[in-house]
Amino acid sequence: MSYEIGKLTDELYAIAVWDDELNTLNNCYVLKSSEHGILIDSGKAAHSHTLVKALTQLDILPVNISLVVTTHGHNDHVGGAATFTQATRLIPEQDMYYLPDSLKPLFSPLPQSISDSGLEIIPLGHHTKGHTAYYYPRAKALFCGDYLTFYGEKTPNLGLVTTGEHLIEKSIDNVHRWLESPAVQARYDTIRFRHGLHRLASLDAEFLCTGHGPVLKGALVQELLQKLAQL
Repeated sequence: MSYEIGKLTDELYAIAVWDDELNTLNNCYVLKSSEHGILIDSGKAAHSHTLVKALTQLDILPVNISLVVTTHGHNDHVGGAATFTQATRLIPEQDMYYLPDSLKPLFSPLPQSISDSGLEIIPLGHHTKGHTAYYYPRAKALFCGDYLTFYGEKTPNLGLVTTGEHLIEKSIDNVHRWLESPAVQARYDTIRFRHGLHRLASLDAEFLCTGHGPVLKGALVQELLQKLAQL
């Protein structure tokens, strides 16, 4: 199973595993310190061995992960959590019901604040009822799970962390068509989704860390978020 590691800063890395079943990159992120690590999403259970291999390449052992936070409860974001036996594992409370019985005892509901981790919690409530984004001000990194993704996009030639303008145009087109679809309007709370876009656009983000696809960096992050908020 192939994987790629992208360095955002000296302490923040993206790990993307290619998922043949979903035909997309499946992303996790790790905040690394000298004593422990924080994992944001843990991928599929089937990816656990590959995720551990990537973490070891970063000199992080599973026992060094002290906290696992999840953006939402879908199995491609929580399945690997059982690997990190020394970690506190948190999930938005409204998404607890997504967990299989084998994982439910391992997770605790996400509290209102996890400020000790350096992460800010941003409830979004779209894609799943509990879907949550996290913002890391120190690196100006926004972890938005599946609220926004570059689903199906492969790694650009310049690497997993990219300034690729093609991602901007495609993302705006996809979200615009989604919002204008009568079927979507009938099924989803698009007003709440738009409110979430405005909330994300208010952040000073220089890295857009989605659940699937490349990581967008630089001024294009704000450009994308601002344009999406205007749709």
